Amino acid sequence: MEIVKYLFEKNAKISDTNEDGKTALIVAAFICRTEVVERLLERGASIQQKNNKGETAITVVSGEWNDGLSSFYKLISDSANLVLVLVLVLNEIESHRPKMTKLLRERAAKLN
Repeated sequence: MEIVKYLFEKNAKISDTNEDGKTALIVAAFICRTEVVERLLERGASIQQKNNKGETAITVVSGEWNDGLSSFYKLISDSANLVLVLVLVLNEIESHRPKMTKLLRERAAKLN
């Protein structure tokens, strides 16, 4: 959250994407960082913005939990570098995904 606050202070563009088309909201949703997601939404992050695969913040967390997804999270955790250190607790992410999906769907419904 400290990094997010710093980026807000520096007027970082929350709609910017990485090379995969992922926004800060999509990444924060995927790793189930509720406080970060809420702050990004308060700052106007788009729930509808899609990455290069056509996924939104909602779709990256709304699928069923499975072994392949668990392996992917482990891969992210294992390959994290010094620029962005991810400490992923799989049980926590698994339990937070439905809550994250609900939060994002509720926000999206308010926009419609």
